[in-house]
Amino acid sequence: MVRRLPQLIGRRVRIGLFYLTCLLGASSALAGDDPTVAVVGLHSEDLSPDDQSAAVLKLSKAFSRGGLAPLDPTALALQLQGKEAVVLREAFVATGRELLDQGKALYQQAQFAEAVPVLEQAIENLTPAVPAANDTRELWEAWVVLGSVHLLSDDESSARDAYAAAIALNPARSPNAATWPPNVVSVYKDAQQQLVTDPATLRVRADGKDVDVFVDGVNRGVAPVKLDDLVPGTHHIVARGDTGSHAYEQVEVIGGDDLSIQLRMSEPSLGTAARSRLGRVRQTSNLYRALGTYLDVDLVLLAGSGDETVYLQLYAPRADAFSSPVEVPFSGSPTDEATDAVADLLKKVKSDGSFYDSQTSALAVPLDVGTNVHLARLLLDPVPPDQITVKKGPSWVLVGAIGVGAAVVATGTALWLTADRAHYKGTIVVELP
Repeated sequence: MVRRLPQLIGRRVRIGLFYLTCLLGASSALAGDDPTVAVVGLHSEDLSPDDQSAAVLKLSKAFSRGGLAPLDPTALALQLQGKEAVVLREAFVATGRELLDQGKALYQQAQFAEAVPVLEQAIENLTPAVPAANDTRELWEAWVVLGSVHLLSDDESSARDAYAAAIALNPARSPNAATWPPNVVSVYKDAQQQLVTDPATLRVRADGKDVDVFVDGVNRGVAPVKLDDLVPGTHHIVARGDTGSHAYEQVEVIGGDDLSIQLRMSEPSLGTAARSRLGRVRQTSNLYRALGTYLDVDLVLLAGSGDETVYLQLYAPRADAFSSPVEVPFSGSPTDEATDAVADLLKKVKSDGSFYDSQTSALAVPLDVGTNVHLARLLLDPVPPDQITVKKGPSWVLVGAIGVGAAVVATGTALWLTADRAHYKGTIVVELP
């Protein structure tokens, strides 16, 4: 395989945690017929980005010793290449989308009283999905359907409030007259005309350089940006830097406002964990089912700490099944405790990668989706597809024009590139078997 990054003049690119492949004691997952497992990081707020690096290595080695073949991180990244946005939508919009569909069905059956709580729950699920998915289409639709339910229940005031929330997200879009009742279209457009005539101004600044600013899912340019056309209401501001940094802020504006915000860029995150245990279970299930759809592996590891417990579980994408979890008290290092627990987790897996009948679970473990920096970087800060090519090659590594602090180690077919927090410029060519 070959990874090529063309000459990057004046651009700083972080390689700190981007692995080219795990330095394992055994051959890579390409060698042998052992079931493959993807180790995609450890969900823990106690781990720094560098600690996340170490966690992936330790967990991968533990699986390799136990008879599974860990998918090296380069192959993992290549499998996800170009599919990151789809994975994020499926992972974070899925529950809200399902609730929205239920609410629409109730609306179409004129069961308006029953539709309201379902649609409100859909909005509650879709709103926190915005930072990761960076998409407001389903949220807009949920507000429109909710407003229409209120309108057809003779509650025009509540209908206008819901329509105003939708209009703030997308002032150019309105319900299609071919599919919506005339009074819905009329009231919506009346509210739309009133709101767009009294816009607010928002100036967005961000730490660092080359930070793209997205407002309600639309790229509005590189910070600092001045937005003088914001419709009154709630807006979702997402910022992404070229070194993988990320920021999110929800801003409420009223007509005529002239506001400024300063975004503090930090490590990328997949959003905020749900408040309830059941909510976290749903988030975890959706995230790993979405990953499993696009990873060609037998198993995906779910690992993390929370509620004074370290959780380990496996997901089998082809069977759409979770193993029963391993739960151990969290009293020290989440990485060490998770690594030690791998042996118990492997007892639930047959030699072909399937689970014993008594070792399956209907539920995923309740992880905090926002605390896995390694996975967040894979999905939110991928290398552009046009900068990667793949071909067969010998087992050697050539690295050119790398900044200070980088080192290359080669052991047979296991190759490893590490770097400190420095950035590099130049051309890198890596050939793997």
